[in-house]
Amino acid sequence: MTPPRTPLDTLTLILAAFGGVAVAMAAGLREVVRAWCDRWVARIRATGIRDGLQSVAVYFGILDELKRLDFVDRVLLLVGHNGGGVPKPGEEYTVRSFYGYASNRAARDPSEMYRNSILVDRHYIDMLLAMLGPNKKVVNTTAEMPRDAALRHYYEAEGVAQSVIFFIKVSDNNLYYLSVGTYGQPFTDTQMFQIEMAVQQLRVLANQ
Repeated sequence: MTPPRTPLDTLTLILAAFGGVAVAMAAGLREVVRAWCDRWVARIRATGIRDGLQSVAVYFGILDELKRLDFVDRVLLLVGHNGGGVPKPGEEYTVRSFYGYASNRAARDPSEMYRNSILVDRHYIDMLLAMLGPNKKVVNTTAEMPRDAALRHYYEAEGVAQSVIFFIKVSDNNLYYLSVGTYGQPFTDTQMFQIEMAVQQLRVLANQ
């Protein structure tokens, strides 16, 4: 009788579908893969996501789609919370990144920069509330953002020219959203359409 799979075994199979893991295991690097998987299991658990293994597959899939777009320099999956899910004006709200990607033009890995919880200002809360509106997205062009907005200072320090913030879902009192950015010129309409096609896939999978 075949023994049941452990969460680590399941995670390894999921990651293998996205390439790289199978090659490493064939080369006898199982312990390297195991350590890498353990690190991701710990990170997924830290986010409080209920179905961590499925989420890993979703996040790797959408990241792969977005990385194929050579005009996308920066992708961050973020979570925000204040104990009640969506932000409310006048109440404290914290956000942090739990997964990300940056092109080699980035001075630092943004997913590490924003890994710890950050208490956001009223401009950021207003942005998130706008993101929850009918369009489910907000476009931030750094040069046009309010000068006293903390996010503008973050973007200027990092070199972000424009970002698009997309709503993903609210689950377990957490707000999940995606930031797609460029260090170059603002996205064209055609590029924005390509990004939105990939984001729509993430929304469908994340809400299954």
